[in-house]
Amino acid sequence: MSRAGCIMVQGTMSGAGKSLLCAALCRIFAQDGYKTAPFKSQNMALNSFVTRDGLEMGRAQVVQAQAAGVEPDVRMNPILLKPSSNVGSQVIVNGEVRGDMPAKEYFRRKKSLIPDILRAYDSLADEFDIIVIEGAGSPAEINLKADDIVNMGLAKLVDAPVLLAGDIDRGGVFAQLYGTVALLEPDERARIRGLIINKFRGDVEILRPGLAMLEEKTQLPVLGVVPYLRVDIEDEDSLAPRLQSKSAVKPLDAAVLKLPHISNFTDFMPLEQHPLLGVRYVQSVRELGAPDLVILPGTKNTVNDLLWLRQSGLEARDTALCTRMTYGVVQNRTLLDYYIDHWCTQKAARLEPVVACLLRLGIYQILFMDKVPDRAAVHETVELTKRRGKTRAAGMINAVLRKCASSKNTLPPLPQNSFISKAAVQYSHPRWLVERLTALVGEQEAEAFLRLDNEPVPTVIQVNPLKTTPAELENALRSDGVRLVPHPWLEGCFEVTGTGDLERLSAFASGRCTVQDAAARLAAIAAGPKPGNRVLDVCAAPGGKSFAMAMQMKNRGDILSCDIHPHKLKLIENGAARLGITIIRTALADGRERHAGWVEQADVVLADVPCSGLGIIRKKPDIRWKDPAQLAQLPAVQLSILNNVSAYVRPGGVLVYATCTVLPEENGGVVSAFLDVHPDFAKEEFTLPGIGSCPGDVTLWPQRTGTDGFYICRMRRRG
Repeated sequence: MSRAGCIMVQGTMSGAGKSLLCAALCRIFAQDGYKTAPFKSQNMALNSFVTRDGLEMGRAQVVQAQAAGVEPDVRMNPILLKPSSNVGSQVIVNGEVRGDMPAKEYFRRKKSLIPDILRAYDSLADEFDIIVIEGAGSPAEINLKADDIVNMGLAKLVDAPVLLAGDIDRGGVFAQLYGTVALLEPDERARIRGLIINKFRGDVEILRPGLAMLEEKTQLPVLGVVPYLRVDIEDEDSLAPRLQSKSAVKPLDAAVLKLPHISNFTDFMPLEQHPLLGVRYVQSVRELGAPDLVILPGTKNTVNDLLWLRQSGLEARDTALCTRMTYGVVQNRTLLDYYIDHWCTQKAARLEPVVACLLRLGIYQILFMDKVPDRAAVHETVELTKRRGKTRAAGMINAVLRKCASSKNTLPPLPQNSFISKAAVQYSHPRWLVERLTALVGEQEAEAFLRLDNEPVPTVIQVNPLKTTPAELENALRSDGVRLVPHPWLEGCFEVTGTGDLERLSAFASGRCTVQDAAARLAAIAAGPKPGNRVLDVCAAPGGKSFAMAMQMKNRGDILSCDIHPHKLKLIENGAARLGITIIRTALADGRERHAGWVEQADVVLADVPCSGLGIIRKKPDIRWKDPAQLAQLPAVQLSILNNVSAYVRPGGVLVYATCTVLPEENGGVVSAFLDVHPDFAKEEFTLPGIGSCPGDVTLWPQRTGTDGFYICRMRRRG
């Protein structure tokens, strides 16, 4: 017999307020000195929470656990269903995915999950004084009662008394409660200890006659009338009222696309709390309007939601235009501000941030986008200024943009006092970075590096030899309208343009190719894993180098791909499944923390460590604006990872250290510091295609190799 007492809250419908009532009971019992835990046997929600041990559970029970003052535990929600279509869901049991099931199959099998439910419940009951149980939907859903494991079916299993709650705010609460009670079996009605009127607004005295009649008809007491509470807690499902918000009157407007299978939309709650940011959820082009920010949320059905997005018209016809404008402003911010300082009476740095951004956007269109008429750029920017509530600034913006348009052929001269000053403005890089690059490679190469950072980057795709050949892939891509050429020096790779959304391509969706820059591919080549090897990829997400090594190993052996973020491990798992790779396992692990069972177990360890990312500015232009003071702390982190993961290399095995930066203090400096205290490791010469022989390490410079900026060092442990 379980030690804990229990109480269960059921409702007349979804949204009756069960979750909040349970949270309230958890807090009350905890305040009274009882060790309390929430419990819900089965949740259906697209919002989930990841526990400290990397397991998924429903967010409602997380809120309830917090109310009780205890750590969220997956036992509090042993079954979580995440709908992936109108007729199927992903089934998560005890925090781990069991697979995707059609509704019919799940209903056929769900009684087999009762042992899992009872094990979770009983273990909680052995540790806590009171278990507060939440039902789901309504116990009067007579078509589901035979296989019920979450309402009266669960109440019988754990012998729980029940409180039945109805939502008066929606209307018809007396009919809700009476009808629900009437549809229950006698033994089920006997479990109900009382009724609750939830979400009441007004004077409770007005209810008294109705309450008396309800008690007479149901033969059950009304235990309480709970007032309507305006609380901002995480919602359980897509019925959440916040998703009905289609307007947000605040200075900045953020539109979240309300996908049919939107997932974890509660992640946007912090944005909703910002005093300057209005968050709304939209389903049509008409509702979208002209927001400052469009957010594409997560989804449990990517393909179908993408189709919906296209059919709704929300897949913007000018996505490429918007992307170019966004990237262009970020890439040219210093240059744009330089021009603002010449044409505006107020310096860019002193302008209100919104106004400065609007000016940058307008000037960028006029100077860099030939297909946008000057008059259109001026007009639309001014109108956008007004829509953002900056009417007083509209006249100034109009004047500055008109001056810009009339000065296109006589632009203010760039600084001429030094190469550093001129390049920092011309290519919009922070002065400290221009100085570092110039010191490393000289003015000519530094300028080439800076120029490439602002130019389009070719997409490089790798053939998956597990599923196809280069010739077959080339034919498939050309048939989809993709323009491509073989990579100039990397076998089995193509440079492609005109792909649009890669996920729409049949070759990509079927796993016949993957996207990976040549530099990252070279890191996998330098690691040199062979079929049958045991490989550890330490900082693996999103998995590109793990995939490349698996292909080199012909899908024979073992690859353990690690990351500190559970959702990134999902990316690796999904990518491996798409590519038909079966030798990749994932693990939640911090590269700085030792795992005793991994020591001296790996033939190859690849550590592509967190870094400044200055080698991939051309793909992520915002990286250039990182705080250099924060970057200075990275070598210590990188060295700690390298020191730790080196223990995982077996004697005679290989350790590869890699970064996507060109700064020597993050590259050779870290390796030198490592080798000073690890005499059992030594650099080992290796050869790379297109690069040639490397004396233990190599820095790839974009202006020299046409790749991302990258550093690769290969070391071998003496054995």
